[in-house]
Amino acid sequence: MSPRGSDIGTVAVIGANVAGATAANLLAGADRTVFMFDKTSSIDPRVGESLLPSAVPVLRRLLPEEDIGCISLIKPGLTFVLQNGRRLTFEMKNLEGIANTYSYNVPRPKFDHLLRDTAARRGVRVIRQAAQLRSEGDRILLADESLAQTGSERQPDLVIDATGRAQLVTRTLQGKVSAGGRTALALYAHYAGVDLGAPAGHAVISPMQRGWCWRIPLRDRISVGIVMRQQHWAEFGDNARAQLENGLKSDPVLGPATSNADRVSEVLGTEYQQYEAQRLCGENWALVGDAAGFVDPTLSPGVTVALMSASELADCIMMSDERPIEEALARWETKCHRRLQAWAEIVSYFYDGSLFAVIQQGEDFSGELPWLAPLSRHLKRSIGAAMVGARTDALYNLNLVRFLAKRGLVRYQRSDWAIH
Repeated sequence: MSPRGSDIGTVAVIGANVAGATAANLLAGADRTVFMFDKTSSIDPRVGESLLPSAVPVLRRLLPEEDIGCISLIKPGLTFVLQNGRRLTFEMKNLEGIANTYSYNVPRPKFDHLLRDTAARRGVRVIRQAAQLRSEGDRILLADESLAQTGSERQPDLVIDATGRAQLVTRTLQGKVSAGGRTALALYAHYAGVDLGAPAGHAVISPMQRGWCWRIPLRDRISVGIVMRQQHWAEFGDNARAQLENGLKSDPVLGPATSNADRVSEVLGTEYQQYEAQRLCGENWALVGDAAGFVDPTLSPGVTVALMSASELADCIMMSDERPIEEALARWETKCHRRLQAWAEIVSYFYDGSLFAVIQQGEDFSGELPWLAPLSRHLKRSIGAAMVGARTDALYNLNLVRFLAKRGLVRYQRSDWAIH
């Protein structure tokens, strides 16, 4: 007989990041015994500080929303500031009826600690060491030393890999991973005194001659980072601090915006490339967050995608008490693959300039031809829903963006707005 969700009584979560802590929280709340392996006692500062509207319903399931509000800043929208000075603004209130109408900019690592502490309060047993794994066919097992740390002689019913880019389960099984998109290096730091150049709380993205920059307002500072191909960074200095600050000064938009800024944190760097694991679940294991796939950070999908994949996996287990778990996991895997691939496509329109060309063209036509205003509002709402994760993988929204990007440009050339 095929196992059912009720047969999963003990879960080992490998990794205590956002995805791991989310899965652990929800499963512990559903009376599962959860062990969460956390190899570090502290969390380094990291990117991914801006959440999308789809994150908020998940967060409400994990902890009181006021706890998030105490450390975070409300994010009411997104603004692109182009090299010609033009501002393209999307307000999340336009999503009313289809998604949450706001999100948060969260300080990490405070946000990560909040999720971990909540998991511990719900009864998750946190094991402060890295997990060691072995495989038997398609089964993932805890090595003897790690199993001993759980205090049980019985292997967990399910192993959830939340090890991020380490992809521990995939590597243990020698699984396949497809890579694509750009390989780039992000350098970033926190500043005081930065001109946001947008409505309060907005996450701001500025395309540059090479690469792009983010400005994310937090409660007492602004996160600023530049993403650029590795080979271009050498032109701006011989160390990360000089490269970031010279990169900001050299840009016609960012130079003035940061001219009076004081850096209040060290400069950090993260190298990345998009990827996606071929398999997201198996006989007794599943992958969540970056262990399943890494999405280019252009529109800040990473943390939100991690929250969604982990919460959906937990639901898949909890709602399958009366049905074979394989069926539910297969549907969950398909959904996660579809979401990752949809984000990869949206990101491609960001880099080839289509997104900026489409939005500008729509605003132009709406201003010049008032009778087109209702259509323009519909298009902006639909494209915005795809950009901010509300309906990124919805067929209608994705096909609409696809059509406009490939066949709908009559005034602007995408190549004029491409990011090199």
